[in-house]
Amino acid sequence: MVAVFILWRYVPASHPVMSTTSTVEQRLTWTKNYVTNHMLPDGSVLYDYDAVSNHAIGGTYNAATVRDAGISYVSALLFEYDHDAAMKSVAEKYADTFFSNSRSIAQNPTGENAIVYSALSILGEEDPVWNRAHASAMKLVLDQILVEQLPSGAFAESATDTKVNPYYTGEALLALSYALDAQTANTVKTLIKEAVIKTYASINAGVIEPQDAKSLYMWLNRGTVRLLASPDFSAMEKSSFVQAAQKIHTETMNDILPIDPHANSCIWGEGIGQYLLLDTSTTTDSALWHSLQKIVTDNLVLQATSTSPQSNSINNGGFAPEYGAVTARIDYTQHCIGMLITYETLLKEKSPQNGDY
Repeated sequence: MVAVFILWRYVPASHPVMSTTSTVEQRLTWTKNYVTNHMLPDGSVLYDYDAVSNHAIGGTYNAATVRDAGISYVSALLFEYDHDAAMKSVAEKYADTFFSNSRSIAQNPTGENAIVYSALSILGEEDPVWNRAHASAMKLVLDQILVEQLPSGAFAESATDTKVNPYYTGEALLALSYALDAQTANTVKTLIKEAVIKTYASINAGVIEPQDAKSLYMWLNRGTVRLLASPDFSAMEKSSFVQAAQKIHTETMNDILPIDPHANSCIWGEGIGQYLLLDTSTTTDSALWHSLQKIVTDNLVLQATSTSPQSNSINNGGFAPEYGAVTARIDYTQHCIGMLITYETLLKEKSPQNGDY
């Protein structure tokens, strides 16, 4: 906790701490503009847009399937957040485009398949028609994820790769948490449970190097929050899940601190927020809670509004990579949306009488 306290002191109090659910709700409403308006005619996502010159910024990442996967997932999160029918349509279009425009499921990297699997799961939870329409694709994705688990328990980029990928390990774990909820066949549930337990055992055994912990951090915490609520694991098994999350949390904090207060740090805010959800003993007086508040507050300055430097009708609602930037990028915006949704959940949990703290 000492390292986290340093973070809290390090971030300058340049503007009031953002602490009410009403403010979070307004900011999340703005993000829907960005998610909707960054969809290209073919249903893929526009990665980066320069508000000054009014043109798309090209390059490798502008057409990468990893960005289409990310926008699918965060659009689904926005739909899950307030059940906005318009956002559901946007999320469905992004998810469908991922499968129609990308390589085959077997050729896609583990992490991309896993992220879209999670998106499909969210969209299908309350829509049986959607669920049935995508059942075949989801089965193929789940089978592929399970094939790509290494003997160590971590996950590789593909079935032919033998190198541990920390990003994909966390993303695969989150997808497995959704898969477990969706399965009714005991044989399949058993396979998923075994894969989950094996993954956490690998983390506790140190398969993920300390310098790679930050790549796993946010996705691991999201998956752990879901799996701790599952009735399919024993108290002892869940204890090992928490142990792994604590290990990765400590290693991540040791690596990323101090955080640059002028750069977008939403991925760390999202990860810390999810960690606070799984660590129910943390109170609003803790250094970690105050660290999250500061990260949220400082990153809101990076959201494009009508008066910000990266503003235009396309970028509004998105988040810039750093102070003074004239772009609003999907990868940063994705994690800022995840952070804000998590933060609102925490506000309601920490101050249930009115949701504000």
